[in-house]
Amino acid sequence: MDVRVVLLILATTITASATNLVEFNDTAVLRCSVLNGTSLSYVWMKGSSEVAVGAGVQLSDGGATLTMVGVTRYDEGSYRCNVSNGLNNAISPPVHLNIYYGPSNTTMTITPMRSAYITGSNITLSCSAESNPPAGVQWMFNGVHLNHFGPELQLEMVAENNHISWYFNGSLQATTSELVIGPLTFNMSGQYTCMAHNNITGKNSSADTMLTILAPVTMASIKIVGAQPIMNHTFTLTYGPHKPTIMGPSFLGAGDNAPFSCYASSNPPSSYTWFFNGSLVSNTSEYVSPPLTKYMSGTYTCMAYNNITGKNSTAYKMLTVLAPVTMASIKIVGAQPIENHTFTLTYGPEMPAIMGPNAAKRGDNATFSCYASSNPPCSYEWFFNGSVVSNASEYVASLLTDESSVMYTCMAYNNITGKNSTAYKMLTVFDPIEDVQIETPMYPAIVGHFYDLTCNVTGTAEHFYWMKNGELLHEDNRTVFYMDNKIVTFNPLELNDTGLYECMALNPFWNKTSPSYMLLMNYGPETPMIDGPAFAEEGHSAVFTCSAKSVPPSHYSWWFNGSSVANSSVFTTDPLSFNMSGEYTCLAYNNVTENNSTTSKMLTVIEAISSVMIRSTTVPINSDDFTLTCDVSGPYDMIYWMKDNMHLNMTNSTANPLMSYRIKNNILYFTPTAL
Repeated sequence: MDVRVVLLILATTITASATNLVEFNDTAVLRCSVLNGTSLSYVWMKGSSEVAVGAGVQLSDGGATLTMVGVTRYDEGSYRCNVSNGLNNAISPPVHLNIYYGPSNTTMTITPMRSAYITGSNITLSCSAESNPPAGVQWMFNGVHLNHFGPELQLEMVAENNHISWYFNGSLQATTSELVIGPLTFNMSGQYTCMAHNNITGKNSSADTMLTILAPVTMASIKIVGAQPIMNHTFTLTYGPHKPTIMGPSFLGAGDNAPFSCYASSNPPSSYTWFFNGSLVSNTSEYVSPPLTKYMSGTYTCMAYNNITGKNSTAYKMLTVLAPVTMASIKIVGAQPIENHTFTLTYGPEMPAIMGPNAAKRGDNATFSCYASSNPPCSYEWFFNGSVVSNASEYVASLLTDESSVMYTCMAYNNITGKNSTAYKMLTVFDPIEDVQIETPMYPAIVGHFYDLTCNVTGTAEHFYWMKNGELLHEDNRTVFYMDNKIVTFNPLELNDTGLYECMALNPFWNKTSPSYMLLMNYGPETPMIDGPAFAEEGHSAVFTCSAKSVPPSHYSWWFNGSSVANSSVFTTDPLSFNMSGEYTCLAYNNVTENNSTTSKMLTVIEAISSVMIRSTTVPINSDDFTLTCDVSGPYDMIYWMKDNMHLNMTNSTANPLMSYRIKNNILYFTPTAL
């Protein structure tokens, strides 16, 4: 019989390689150890959920070591390990991983929102970004830090806890996420950009808006167009619509009808449309709602439109629907009041608080709990799409909907006070990311041209990140991200943009990276280089070779005195004649970039040397002067004399110091000869 001794598990702990990590850059390594125990099995927990092994998440050492490669913001949280052996189990104290990420999803809001602003008015620009730690923000105007025009730019501290910096003419002015500009002047029209920067991750993200500043109308005049006015005839001035005025209630009880009327100064008179929470409800200047319910609280919008000027103007009205007060009374709870005894105060419900997830996987269940301060305790109802789905404070939703974003409503009701209060919870439903592919335009990538790459995802993605050659791709003055990083644009392309590109798509539950895409730059041709002679003899052929840096390789053609003579990179002439002297031009053409480049080479055809002979008219005698004559048939530039197949030294003879040589024209003089 085999006897196996199993020891109790004691003192489970986790050690981490690091707990403050940068998204995508760092790897988390957690090791679980016990003081005592055998036959151990390990289960890793994040919060109340078991950690699943998958892309980037690995277990080793029999499950004792958890490794997460390239952590994301969704890996942040508290981790524990549960160690068991059939005899007992022990759970470690939690270790919290803090993930630095962002900035991303940078947005800018303008208060008030207008298509244009008049000089002298004040506006507020607000900038926000998803970032840990909170991002610092720099503001720019038309691409540079705001120029300092003294009192015409007013910066105010509006929030104390945001780590955001405002720069004005390069100087720090405030540390808030809001910029108050006023009073406005003409030269403040332009593009305003806020750039969020995370000094831990080293990343940037920006948002911008265009502001148009107009002068207020101080005078209006009538200009006669066409014929002069005639007595008793009338001119028609078209204008507007100006900002509408809405007449109507701000508060009404449930069951009432809400009457609204809208008017905007305009000629000809405007047409009107009414919208409730973005949906069209009327096409007249007056709108009377159906009997109100609590779900008809919200924003009622009137838009006036002039079909001659082609302009529109909009105004808004908030309506709050209240449950009618049908009775007010004091109710004694318990025994009748007695001197020095206390009454029970009934109140509420106050605004409910909803606890539950903000995101969930499609097909899973999401559990929400609702609580409102109230005496006596409230009863609760949950609503989804206008229908009651639960009559308890806790509601478990089955996420089988096709919608990507759903809203759940909790209404708390106190049957003693007769009051109710409502809260809302938005839940984003995510599908698994099944496939990620990089889509390219139908046209080729050409240096100096615009180009973009699109990250196409099958599933639901919340964030996109681009990598080049395995490193995170950042924005610069040419490389810009659009549609929350789904599209990266190059404007213009440069040769160093060549590389392997990948796109990573993430949501809180899944992430997936596309296959690598090799982006190759088409460019050129650059100025060609010609290899070939500058002189060639009559009757011989000259060979020229042309090359130019180009992708794809260029096609070549040769031209002589304006006529095409060859269509290859190498050109060999026919036997040369004197009239073939001149300029030979190579043209390189790239059929993708559709560019060409040329260079030329001058060739001079010279008469050939037909014969060379050495002639002597005397017999050489030792110690006497002597001459040799070189007779040449044909033109020449230089004559070189050789002795024993080596160039002759024109100084003293090495064999006899008393003898030297000199050359005049085609004659070699020995002064004197020597043995």
